[in-house]
Amino acid sequence: YSLLFVINGIAQSLRTVGESNEYKDAVHGLYERFKAEKLSPQLIVQMSVQLIMQSIYVVVDLGIPIQKLLGEQYSNIYDILVDFPTLEELRDYVVNIIECFVENIRLKRNTKNINEKTIQRVLDFINEHYSDRRLSLNMLSAEFHFSAPYLSKLFKQATETNFLDYLINLRVKK
Repeated sequence: YSLLFVINGIAQSLRTVGESNEYKDAVHGLYERFKAEKLSPQLIVQMSVQLIMQSIYVVVDLGIPIQKLLGEQYSNIYDILVDFPTLEELRDYVVNIIECFVENIRLKRNTKNINEKTIQRVLDFINEHYSDRRLSLNMLSAEFHFSAPYLSKLFKQATETNFLDYLINLRVKK
């Protein structure tokens, strides 16, 4: 059970993964424990599947579509993992899968930061030009070089209201 606790800890650490690769060291340490405790190959494969599945739960919870990352070939991960001849090859394969998850988590986080900065610039622009009768979503999309539907989606995600309601409320307040 202590190994399951370690596996869960590694998976949960993906939520806050930064620029370091501590997760990689943790996975390597886990496989060293497998070796030190002389676990059977079947149990090691089962633990590896558990690590991948726990990581998948975290990635999905963060809003990353797992189907794009893993595709059809991973529909039965156990069959793939059981074919590795050495513990090191199995470990490296699992590390590669988790690295793929980490890259996508970092990409999503960076995209979110860029979108937040963009929306803040849009909100600043709206607050400066709210009285301009020409102010519209099309005007903003031209100003910030986004399509109107995409800007509308970002705006709604950031403010939890649509552009027109936001603008009307702002004008009423002012």
